[in-house]
Amino acid sequence: MVQRVQSLYWLGAAICLSFLNFGLNLFELKTNKSIYEFDLFSLTEIVNGKVVHAEFKFHFIFTITIFILIGVAIFSFKNLKRQLKLSQTISFFTLIFFIEITVLGFGGLLLDNAKSIVPSLGYYLLPIILILNFLAQKGVEKDKILLDSVDRIR
Repeated sequence: MVQRVQSLYWLGAAICLSFLNFGLNLFELKTNKSIYEFDLFSLTEIVNGKVVHAEFKFHFIFTITIFILIGVAIFSFKNLKRQLKLSQTISFFTLIFFIEITVLGFGGLLLDNAKSIVPSLGYYLLPIILILNFLAQKGVEKDKILLDSVDRIR
């Protein structure tokens, strides 16, 4: 189970996803009057030392769903078809999440007086999760091909 390479890739993706759940910033947007910090849970506006929060629950629920799918994919090592479908589902959800975060983050440039937007480390973890899941999917496909070839020999 854990000794298979795709399980290690999924474990790496789960670790990256857990860093996002611990509150790493995704973006920082600077305007003339204030600074906005966007993480997975909230949009924080800092105006003259005052902090204003706008909380999000959808992003947290989305990452927990992806995390659960990764866990189910790791522990369904006996059923390669299910693992392959779960890997494709994880890729789809992560891609949708990445596009949504990108549109939400870079859409902040449309604000009045927006000077700059700086992606933080949390934003760069999302493509890493996609890459690790893609590598895990390739590992599952190689295992499926190997088992099919062994079945042909019998």
